[in-house]
Amino acid sequence: MHTATDDEARLSHLLSKTRKPLGISAIQRRLKWGYHRVRSALAALESAKHVAIHPLGQGWITTLVTEGEWVMFDKQRQLLENLSGQLRLLQRTNRLYQRQLSPDFSAFNFMRFDENGFSRILASLLDPHGNHAQGSSFLRLFIEHFGITESADWERAHVKTEQSTSHLPDNSKRRIDIEISASGFGLGIENKLYAADQADQISDYLSHLQAKYGERHQLLYLTAETGRTPSVASISKEKSQAAMEKGHLIVGSYADLVEWIDKARRVCDSERVRSFLTDMILYLKKNFLGVKDMGEQNLIVDCITSSPELAEAAFKLIYSRELIEKQLIENLHTELQERLTPDGFLIELNLKDRNHFLSIFKEDWTRQKIVFGFEKIYADFFCALYSQLEGPETSILFERLSQAQPNNPDLSTSAHYESWTWYSYFRRHGVWAGNADAWTAVATGKMAEFIAEHARWLSAIAEPVLVRLPEASKPTEKP
Repeated sequence: MHTATDDEARLSHLLSKTRKPLGISAIQRRLKWGYHRVRSALAALESAKHVAIHPLGQGWITTLVTEGEWVMFDKQRQLLENLSGQLRLLQRTNRLYQRQLSPDFSAFNFMRFDENGFSRILASLLDPHGNHAQGSSFLRLFIEHFGITESADWERAHVKTEQSTSHLPDNSKRRIDIEISASGFGLGIENKLYAADQADQISDYLSHLQAKYGERHQLLYLTAETGRTPSVASISKEKSQAAMEKGHLIVGSYADLVEWIDKARRVCDSERVRSFLTDMILYLKKNFLGVKDMGEQNLIVDCITSSPELAEAAFKLIYSRELIEKQLIENLHTELQERLTPDGFLIELNLKDRNHFLSIFKEDWTRQKIVFGFEKIYADFFCALYSQLEGPETSILFERLSQAQPNNPDLSTSAHYESWTWYSYFRRHGVWAGNADAWTAVATGKMAEFIAEHARWLSAIAEPVLVRLPEASKPTEKP
């Protein structure tokens, strides 16, 4: 029969041997203990200040600590408890006044907010002849904000959407989201809200602008993710670098765009337009920049900067962010196994590459996988069907999934590229980096439910074709 002292010793030995944070589920597997036995031993070690236990929704991160580390952990816990209490108070206050303030109401919730819809809104604001009646003031601020140095008569600028790349020699049917022309200068804006880059897309846009405007042209590549550059499939690394050095290619983010909208709001003389711009800022921050509530953000900053000890504790927590994210993803993997294994699915987790993947498949599928992943670390979340096969079946799969995609409101448009038979980016939970809602969904189990639901949806559509795929088809690269 085991004793409490024995359990503490065994658990302490396990943590000292691994010297890395372990979740409760990992401890249960390694020691073959039940949940309550693990929690009891942890509580004893924690009271003796030998371990630090970080609560993360349904999961925990447990770390063996020294006395000095315990002091820092205690500061971090005080910070989190203080913040948690103040945030709950703020949320209660918001609920009391929500009838008067309607904080979640926005006209943008009722709009078609995809690439085309958003591009039309942006083009209207940039148009000096637009019905905002502010002349060229918004356009001038935009030109200045994104570092466009060309001088032109902006009052006479023409702003158009979905402009055909008619100056390409092969008469390509590509369309630039927004094209602004003024005094012989041309500015193209490629607005990447959800869609992935197409093959040679950015290269073709630059060639079109060069042919149409000569050296007096620039292309703004605008994305939700700060620092994202065009993919190598869209333009070679060498050509992209050369275009940026010449000033022909500019990379911007929605964070930059929000700053410009705020500047436009400050110079706007119309109360109606100012209100629209305010809603636009809040919508972009909430849906693409991970800022749920400015009041919450300001409260957090005030709390952390109120004392050197809390500031130190906060930066220690920030330093642990990647470790916390890794543990949460591993917890997500475990939860998906629990949800999908009874349906015959196998789930693999790949955290080694910069692009993280969860692969879901069945044993009788022939070199095919359903994949949930990120183009970069925790940005551009997508689902896909990955194939190591070539043949007519891949076209059938793409057609079946593309036809079903419009019925799934969580997904943007369908696309395919090389071994990625079909893929689509998520509108909901599209970016996890800095997004508290997405990570909270992971911690509470809602993300596992969300992914499992979409895995079953994809499987139901694709499986009738997958099980008939020939075993000897030619393999290609692996994800």
